[in-house]
Amino acid sequence: MNEHEISVRQAQPMETYSDDAFNRIIEAVTRGDMPVETVERLVALSEKMMEQRRRQAYAEAMARLQAKIPQIEKNGRVIVKGQERSRYARFEDIHEYLKPLLAEEGFSVSFDEESSSDSTVTFVMRVSHREGYSEQKRRTVPVDKAPIGQYGPVRSAIQDAGSTTSYARRYLYKMHFDIAEKDEDTDGMSLDPITDEQVKDLISLATEVKANKNALFQILGVKQWEEILARDYDKAIRALEMKRRVSK
Repeated sequence: MNEHEISVRQAQPMETYSDDAFNRIIEAVTRGDMPVETVERLVALSEKMMEQRRRQAYAEAMARLQAKIPQIEKNGRVIVKGQERSRYARFEDIHEYLKPLLAEEGFSVSFDEESSSDSTVTFVMRVSHREGYSEQKRRTVPVDKAPIGQYGPVRSAIQDAGSTTSYARRYLYKMHFDIAEKDEDTDGMSLDPITDEQVKDLISLATEVKANKNALFQILGVKQWEEILARDYDKAIRALEMKRRVSK
């Protein structure tokens, strides 16, 4: 197993057709009742339909997963000359929180270095679902070289590589799973709460789908409807719509 892989429960293969049905097709071909070309078209159609089912299962599981992820605490600290410059959500915190959620929804994650230069490294992260579908994303990051001190670099090349890898994995996780950090810099996105009309819309939708509002509040890191941030409004809608689909 790749050292960067998170193991989850064993994926179960999905059959495109039963052995009995397949044997009947073979017998029909042998007797001359069904042309080989017809069998090839049937198999191709079956595989296409199965791929669509796998893609749909992946999308539905991803929606459920993202609806369960709250904002992550910023426990990491950037210290410059003894002064704290910024804080961030550490990769190990993100990983530990997501690990049981990934297992619950049947996801596994693998992470590899794809290419590198003297100044940058490109990493690829693949997210696979137990039904057989997977997606991957890439990110090119600068090599995190340590500053030069009085007696040379303040850390080893191996430590530089480890820091670079951790940085890339953190951002790839955030990209794949739409993870937000508490009090995150939103690059101009407002941190204002949702409007009164949006509150009414969410309450109406929650009532319609018979959702547990306290569970939704926990996901969004709030205690009441009025505290939901405008940037989390779409996330709340997704969570409530997923409750509707699950209840059917």
